[in-house]
This record gives sequence, C-alpha cells and structure tokens, in this order.
Amino acid sequence: MNPDFEQQILRLAQEFLDPSTSAGKPVAQLQPPRAVSKQMGLHDAIHQGVGREGTLRILKDYLDRTTRVRDPRFMAHQVAVPYPESAMGEMLHSLTNNGYGTYEMGPQAAALELELVDWFLQKIGWTQGSGLLTHGGSLANLTALLSARAATFPQAWQDGTPSQAIMLAPEVSHYSVQRSAAMLGLGTKQVWSIPVNDRGMVCPDGLDRLLQTAAAQGKQVMAVVANACATATGLFDPLPEIVALCKQYQVWLHVDGCHGASVLLSDKHRHLVVGIDGADSVSWDAHKLLGSSALCAAVLYREEVSAYRTFDQDESYLSSGAAGEELPFLRSVECTKSGLGMRLFMVLAVHGEQKLAADLERMFQNAQDLYQLMQQNPELEVAMQPQSNIVLFRPNVPNSAIEPIRRQLIDNGNAYLSAADFDGKRWLRACLMNPETGMNQFTSLSMEVLRLAKAVGTV
Repeated sequence: MNPDFEQQILRLAQEFLDPSTSAGKPVAQLQPPRAVSKQMGLHDAIHQGVGREGTLRILKDYLDRTTRVRDPRFMAHQVAVPYPESAMGEMLHSLTNNGYGTYEMGPQAAALELELVDWFLQKIGWTQGSGLLTHGGSLANLTALLSARAATFPQAWQDGTPSQAIMLAPEVSHYSVQRSAAMLGLGTKQVWSIPVNDRGMVCPDGLDRLLQTAAAQGKQVMAVVANACATATGLFDPLPEIVALCKQYQVWLHVDGCHGASVLLSDKHRHLVVGIDGADSVSWDAHKLLGSSALCAAVLYREEVSAYRTFDQDESYLSSGAAGEELPFLRSVECTKSGLGMRLFMVLAVHGEQKLAADLERMFQNAQDLYQLMQQNPELEVAMQPQSNIVLFRPNVPNSAIEPIRRQLIDNGNAYLSAADFDGKRWLRACLMNPETGMNQFTSLSMEVLRLAKAVGTV
C-alpha cells in the first residue's frame, strides 16, 4: 500500500469528475486502437514497468482520452451517466475480491444480490419469483433463453436442442437474441421473425398466425421474445396482447426489458410495460436508466423454479451445503462472479428510487423536446414520436451521407450520436442518457447537423 500514490489516483478521478476541468474537451476522440496504445506508451508499461510516476502519467492520459458520457452532448449509446457512488461500490468489491460461485466465498455479496433481485421482482409485481445478476443484458438474455429451453425441452441439457425447436422474435430485437439462438444450438435460421407494424412493433395478429403456422408444421416454440423497448427505436411492443397469446399457446415469453423495464419506477411511464408481469422471464439492465456503472444486469423469473433448472450440473469442489444456501453457480453461466450488486446498491442506498424515477422522466422529456424541435424544421425528418429517450432523425440527404455527418460531428468534438437503420433509411440516433442534456445542446446539434448536410451539397 502506498497512501500517497492512492491519493494521487483519487485526485485524478476527482479532476475527471469536475465539470470545469473537462469544459471544452471533445465528447469522444476516435483513433485506431494501436495508435492510441503507442501514444500512451502501453507496450512499455506492460512489458517493462514504468513505476508509479509513469503509471500516473498514463492514467491521466487515459482519463483525458475517455469518451465523456457525463458530457450533455453525449447522445450515442444506452450507457448510464453513473453516479460516482456506484463506482465506489465497485471499488469496494474489487478490494474484497469475493467472487461467489459458491456462497461461502462471498456471503455478503450473495445476500446483497438476493435483496436486489427481490427489489426487481417487486417492481415487476412478482411475489414468488427468482433471478440473478449478470454481467450485462446479453448474458441476461442468454440465461433467460437457456431457462426457456430447460422448461420446454427438459432433456436438452443432455441430448441437445431438438430439431423441431424454433424461437419467435421481431427482427428489431437486440442482436444478442440471434447470438443466443446460435449458442443454444438452435441456429439463427430457426429464429422466425414476428410480423411488425410500420414502426417495428409486434403485430399480435401476425404473432397469432405465426404460432398457428408453427403448430401446423410440427414445430415447437421454445420462446417468444418481445421488446420493452427495441434498441434501435426505443418503442415498446404491446405486452398485454402478446402475453395473452403466449398463455393461449402455452409458450414461454421472454421480455427483453434491458432498457425499458426501468419505467416501472415511474408513475408517469409505467403504462408502457403494462402486462410485463405476465411474462415468464425479463431481462433488466441497471447500467442503462438506473444510474449504475457497467455492468449490472438482472435476469428475472416469474416462477422461482425457473432459476434452478437451467443448469443440470454439480461440482464437488463447489458443493458443500454447509451454509444452507443454494449455490450461485447453479443459477448462472458465470462461476467467479463480480459483486455486481454493490454498483446498484450504492445508488439506491444513497439517492433512493424516487431520484432515479425523476432522472428517467427527465430523459424521456428530453426526447419529446428534441422531437418537437426537429419536427419544426422542414430540412429535418423524424422517424416517429418517441416513447422513451431514443430519437431517430436525419437531414434530407442520401443514406450514404449519414455516416460521414455522424463522424464529422464526433471528430469536431461537438456531439456524439449513434446511427440506426429503420424503414429503409439510415438515421442519426440520439439516445438521451444524461438528465442534464437540454435545449441548448439540441439547438446546437440541429444547427450543426444542417451545416454538415449543406457541406456535402445535398440540402
């Protein structure tokens, strides 16, 4: 331990968090990774060591180069502006290093996870459910779909996924759904696309016909996946109708609520996920709209048994039963798992869920404000009125011009947006994750986008 060295690292962190020290800096600085490595001197530091002073120089450079998610001009991806307390919780876990594949290794971490899972379940409205925390929504989706396979095909763990198995999901689902199908041995060709309306939301009549077709062809639906909300558009599927159909056909329903399930904290927006309690499983990320540092996600089940039949394994070096608790590794893909709960616990304990609800409502209102501003300008097009904090818009340019405009925004340091395809067009995608973003940023953004569009001679 070197107190002076540690204090200097904390000072760097404090300077990074101080808005006055980051004023005027670009939101993102994009260079090829190998060039960045050479400029930072990472090779020598790793292979030869550079001592504490050299390390501090690299750490300062690291923070100077970071993509600044706290900057109100950051509007690119679904990543929280994390509360500093969340990072402190992560630091405390890292110091204890209690990964808990077995309960004995981290009893306090397991206890915290169980309490947080109960909190998630209570928000959904489940009183007899279960779940676990995972490193991200992709792993949560995979775990939930493994559970769906275990429920639908109990012998699949030993015999593999049967050939008649299929999965139904809208094309706008997160790419982790297709990946999960491949990893489960189902194959992406067996993911049938659920018909959607002109906004990419599931059509219940189309789902009904697809379920009928599957039965007529002798297929067995392993799971239906619905979005709350879709990653690209931020729109919510009609859950009550989907729930009713899944109950009628007795198929597993998984709701990918990684982004949108957080509306359950808001009286104003909870209606967007009415019916979610009728699902069999839900994935929910705390590192999106709950102010937690990444990664901290949950996979949640309506029935307690669903969390325990997913993995049919036992290991003598982990299984002792001495503590009288279930073994976490029996519910999780992971064995040595980080104390993810500390990241969300610190936010809830310090700030309370009412603050998180207020932040979410501010972000959703920001999307409405940006939508109204863009809609008033005839040189800009908006894809649809937002339901969440995601807005798709574009200047009147060819699809091929969208990426150069986006990249120029980043290179100029003025804004950081992502992009998405929808309805045959390429759109600039604003994901408004910072409650402090507002009309000043929106006005500047619209003016800059139009300036860049004119520069390519298409407006």
